[in-house]
Amino acid sequence: MAWQLDLVSHLPPDECVRRLRAKTGRWKGAWTVYLGGWKVFSDDPIVTDSEVIGHVGETSLRICRRVPNENAFQIWLFGKLKNENGGTRLRCRFGLNPLVVVLAALWLGGAVLFFLGGGDVVAVRLMGYSFSLHGWWIAIIAPLLLTGIGVVIMSYCLFLSREEPRFLIAFLRDVIDAREVPLHSKRKIPWEERRL
Repeated sequence: MAWQLDLVSHLPPDECVRRLRAKTGRWKGAWTVYLGGWKVFSDDPIVTDSEVIGHVGETSLRICRRVPNENAFQIWLFGKLKNENGGTRLRCRFGLNPLVVVLAALWLGGAVLFFLGGGDVVAVRLMGYSFSLHGWWIAIIAPLLLTGIGVVIMSYCLFLSREEPRFLIAFLRDVIDAREVPLHSKRKIPWEERRL
């Protein structure tokens, strides 16, 4: 899923960081906890007018497009800023949030454990209930169903974010006046392109 590209800007890294921070809203996930139908805890996200949210550090950034609905499988841009002859090289990598990858692995791992458990619903036993489902058909149908549901959800969310890499590249081109160069290119920025 992850792919890379390099962008080069004639601006120095500190100016790129300043511009990116000015145009990037702070990312903060919203969590709501319910207990028995009652809202126990709610943490509202920070409202921002920025089209892009995330974190911009001195030498790295992690940004994504702000969407009105939560999309766990949203494409993120992870980048490293490097000084190159007074300009900036931004090594970009696109991919999923690492936490989402871990949760998806746990989901699929749960389906495999369910399959290997011979159909016993281990989670139900751990919660203190005394019943379990038995039968060879449960051991085949349940993992396929769990895997199928996970694949459908992930495919739909990735479909919704299919244009986000293109949007984020355009955002970087506009904000830091960057252009794409071949990956791992050692091309130096010519003096006339620096626009100092």
